Amino acid sequence: MAAFPSTSVTILLLLFVLSAPKASYKETSIKSAREKCHRESAACSGVKQVFAANCISRCVSEKCYNEVYGTSPLEFGEVDTARERSFVECAFQERRGRKEW
Repeated sequence: MAAFPSTSVTILLLLFVLSAPKASYKETSIKSAREKCHRESAACSGVKQVFAANCISRCVSEKCYNEVYGTSPLEFGEVDTARERSFVECAFQERRGRKEW
């Protein structure tokens, strides 16, 4: 009887972990491209990532950056989920077309 609560807790934790949302392949690949730009781009590498959001997005895809953020770049600390999704979709399609995997 003493093992019952710990078994129940274990099962609940396992269900919680398995039901957590996973990043899509698209999001993961663009995140990887952003990390690479932050490490390797001369313009973005010396800047903290939180300050370099526009620089890093531009590095990932100049075309998509201009389409999504060109007329209104992100301000420091701004989070725009709708534009972020548009950028990820655009950049993913562009990279897929160039077969950059």
